[in-house]
Amino acid sequence: MNVKPIFGRYPVFWVEFVGALLAVVTVYGLDISGNQNEAILAAVSAILTAVASVGVARDRFLVLLSAAFKALFAVAIAFGVDLSAEQVANTLVFLNAVLALFLPPQVTAKYGPDGERRPTAHLTTSTPSSTHG
Repeated sequence: MNVKPIFGRYPVFWVEFVGALLAVVTVYGLDISGNQNEAILAAVSAILTAVASVGVARDRFLVLLSAAFKALFAVAIAFGVDLSAEQVANTLVFLNAVLALFLPPQVTAKYGPDGERRPTAHLTTSTPSSTHG
């Protein structure tokens, strides 16, 4: 994947920076739990990876965008937003359906489940020759 820097730095730098910032503001009185801290870092990581990967193929970018939305749900839940598991699951299903609208139809994976590259099928247009006998 071709991940591009954000403001001259790669996403891993920004995730570490946010982690350090959270550590400092927690020491100075911000009251967040360990779960909230982890959820924030996961969301920052997913969002920055999606932002930095805008130049990748659309199908890959949409997967990263979906992961970013899932991470945001995790943050919301960690901070006490009252959502049932059913609400989260159905919202994510709907979100993935919306994102799927932006995928080209009939996408075929380049690699099979065994990791081997699948042969590219070339469609040819030919007319069968008819013989009259």
